[in-house]
Amino acid sequence: MKILGLSKDATALDIKKAYRLKAREYHPDKNKSKDAILQFLKIKEAYTKLTEEDFSTSDFVEVKKDKRYNKSFTKEELQEKMKQARYAFAQKQQREKDIVAISYKELQGSKFLLFSNLVTTLSLLFAFFLFSDYYLLPTQKEIGMANEMFESFRGQKIKIDLVQSKTSVLVETALDDPNFHVIRKKDVVEVQKTKILKEVVGVRKFSYKDTGAMQNYLSFYAVFWVVFILLLLPSLNVITKGENIFYLIFVRLNIIFPIIGILILLSYLL
Repeated sequence: MKILGLSKDATALDIKKAYRLKAREYHPDKNKSKDAILQFLKIKEAYTKLTEEDFSTSDFVEVKKDKRYNKSFTKEELQEKMKQARYAFAQKQQREKDIVAISYKELQGSKFLLFSNLVTTLSLLFAFFLFSDYYLLPTQKEIGMANEMFESFRGQKIKIDLVQSKTSVLVETALDDPNFHVIRKKDVVEVQKTKILKEVVGVRKFSYKDTGAMQNYLSFYAVFWVVFILLLLPSLNVITKGENIFYLIFVRLNIIFPIIGILILLSYLL
């Protein structure tokens, strides 16, 4: 009563009129003050409680309080109880919708949303960049020599001396990779690098033109799809945009996904 500015003897009509006036005064679309949203929710809550007062004082509540009471409801009474339950459920759903709508309104134009959208844009651009480098653009090939071969915890490692760049690279692959078993020490090999980042993604014996290249597990492209999906996940806040709980969640989570993807990349680079 106090929130709506009413006395204890106010009628249902008085409550309805007071609610309309207060709701119009503090509605977020019209009132831009910082506490308007909180006050609007309080008004909604007060109105809901007052309109449900008749239900809370009904004999239905008395039945729940006294376990010994075993009244058999008539058809009309049961229908009334079902009507009350549906009304209470509808009121609860409406309150949830109001909270989501106000949260969405509050989010619009905020600095957090601008930052979230910036992260989404950069994440999608980086995902497309990696996809282009790994899949769309042709790989560069460089000749080298298998200098050293030794076991690792994931399989086998090969140290390769590159002829053109005069550097050495380390490649690791699984023991069951059929392309690994054809390579011997001092064999001439073909190293495959990505076009932009020059990442070594595969190696094969130079004289075996028809064999595939073995995958380099030491390259971060070995977990390409994991990183790629993590970088694409922020697009969910674009897909779900609107007054719904999913959008409010994804706007906040989309900052986390790219960070996880970048940390995975750094674990391979460092």
